[in-house]
Amino acid sequence: MNESLHFGRVGGIRIGANWSLFPIFFLIAWSLAVVLLPAAAPGFTGSAYWFFALLTAAAF
Repeated sequence: MNESLHFGRVGGIRIGANWSLFPIFFLIAWSLAVVLLPAAAPGFTGSAYWFFALLTAAAF
């Protein structure tokens, strides 16, 4: 794999990420924070939506 970012090795296996991870991460977080979470759980602050959207996108 020819990744753009190299994070290190775990058990001799290279761990890294391709540059395309960042726009995909942002699109997932944005769609969760702006569209899905406010519709599913209204009444929270915008920062709460973004916090849980970033957490969910990182887990994804």
